[in-house]
Amino acid sequence: MPASCCFGSGKYGWRPFTLYILMRSGDVYALNPVVPSRWVASRDYIQMLSLDITAELEAFSQETTPEYKTIIRHQTKWVNDVLNQEAGITNAQTSFTTLSGNTPPRRSIPTCLKRPEVVGPEPVLQGPFLFEPAPQEFTTNDCPAACDIFHLEAGPVGVIGIVHSDGKLDICIETEALPARWVDKKRSSKLDLASLPVIASYETISLGIQAGNNSEYTSWPTFTKDPHSSQLWFVNHISGVVAFSMKAWLSKLEAALNLEEDEGILSRTLDTSPRSQVQKIVNTSGKPVDGCCVVYEAYIGYLLIAGHQGGLSSVEFDESLTGTSFSINEDTVTLQPAQRHDPFGTPRPVRFQAPDSTSQPKPSTVALPPTAPKVSILQPPYQPSPEFTKPSTLPQFLKQQKGANKPILFSAETLDAFKTARATLKSEFDALMSGAQEMHDRAAAQRLEYNKQLESLHAMHARLGALANRNIRQRLEEFIERQEQMQQRADSLLRRLIIESDIGLSDAEKKWAKEVNRMSERVVGDGGNTFGKRTLMVGELVKQLLPEAEAGEGEGKDDMVPEELRAGKLKVLKQMLERE
Repeated sequence: MPASCCFGSGKYGWRPFTLYILMRSGDVYALNPVVPSRWVASRDYIQMLSLDITAELEAFSQETTPEYKTIIRHQTKWVNDVLNQEAGITNAQTSFTTLSGNTPPRRSIPTCLKRPEVVGPEPVLQGPFLFEPAPQEFTTNDCPAACDIFHLEAGPVGVIGIVHSDGKLDICIETEALPARWVDKKRSSKLDLASLPVIASYETISLGIQAGNNSEYTSWPTFTKDPHSSQLWFVNHISGVVAFSMKAWLSKLEAALNLEEDEGILSRTLDTSPRSQVQKIVNTSGKPVDGCCVVYEAYIGYLLIAGHQGGLSSVEFDESLTGTSFSINEDTVTLQPAQRHDPFGTPRPVRFQAPDSTSQPKPSTVALPPTAPKVSILQPPYQPSPEFTKPSTLPQFLKQQKGANKPILFSAETLDAFKTARATLKSEFDALMSGAQEMHDRAAAQRLEYNKQLESLHAMHARLGALANRNIRQRLEEFIERQEQMQQRADSLLRRLIIESDIGLSDAEKKWAKEVNRMSERVVGDGGNTFGKRTLMVGELVKQLLPEAEAGEGEGKDDMVPEELRAGKLKVLKQMLERE
């Protein structure tokens, strides 16, 4: 027996035309394509679908089965028919505009597509889906029934969620989009296990509904989509509303699939990804929720309205719910209702309603205390409505009526007076009630803010007590003392290194000093063969030879200088010059 159905989401393959059907037994079937007799689709999507089918045609090989070739050829005919219809609509619009110069009137040319009949048009019921691996089963005596299904797309893969009457939520991964198939009357459609679609169970979550035994007859949870994010869903169940977020692992999966096209990237990413996070939002104390609506609008805000047997329950959120809003850290909880209205008997707002502790949601992982609307310290102090001190105009009006102290006579004049008096009384009463409601809301906000401040003080006191129990002050003093001792040891060691250590010369410096000493010894040493001594000897020889040379030039001959002396001195001078 069918339990629910939904259309596929996204723009990958034939998913927008796929209808997923959930049976009470938990089996999933699909029909593809499902289009009405008159429909409209994006031209870009049809073009992309045509390119995908063309790529499948070009990938045919000898190993391709005849059944698969027939399916692709049928898809080609179907898409070509749609493209021809779009081309005809575009040409008709262009021709009318070119001829008349005006916008074509309504019903003059077709504006929507017709369901193609070149193949089909009845699609084949595909399924049931094979779960590999199969979802986890809870050990209960109950035989729960599958209640609702949803589908969303995360890149090339699809995500299917199935909720059961006992609160079990199965999240499955659809690795490939279903192909479009039509009923072929010439061939018998037999169930082929090899051609059954396959989906993989990724996660099984217990929503904690506590439906009890025979939940298939007493509980029927349903899904509600969040208007702000496709990764967040709400579940309406037998005693309230639960939200679960898949943002933590869907965002990581989409990023990994966009970066790499490896066959094993899907399994590796899912193995290392965090799980979905669940949070209770509304607790109706055992009153089944008939349905809920989530509104995300700039002028209205972000709120959830749930209808049940006791009336309505609403929850207003301060910000959009994301994966980070389902934190289980005790210090930071960002998912907090900004204002909570208790259930009431009639679908009309009830003023001055007494708080009901049973209507507050029970925490699943962390407590969610109600918080007051945000009040800025820059706002002026609250002033009561001037309607409380404004005198009523009704007594003055009654005094102005003729014969007010006399018995009432029913006439047109008295009826007009009663009508005016009633309108005056109603306007003044409404103004007083508006001021009283404003005062009540302000007092409730202050009370909630006071409780919030008390909770903050208690938390701070508890943290200070924990720090005191750990002897933080004593440990800090010991740490400072040990740091000072280490600093003193480091200073003494540095002084010892500077004073006692002898840093020697390098090899280059030693060679340079040796060469300087050698040159100094050759130039100004004590030996008789130094450069300085030889310079003095040469100077003395020059002094001895110069007078003789001058005397020889003056006389014009050098017979007066002995030849042996001259030869000996010249020989000594020559030897000295050669040495140098």
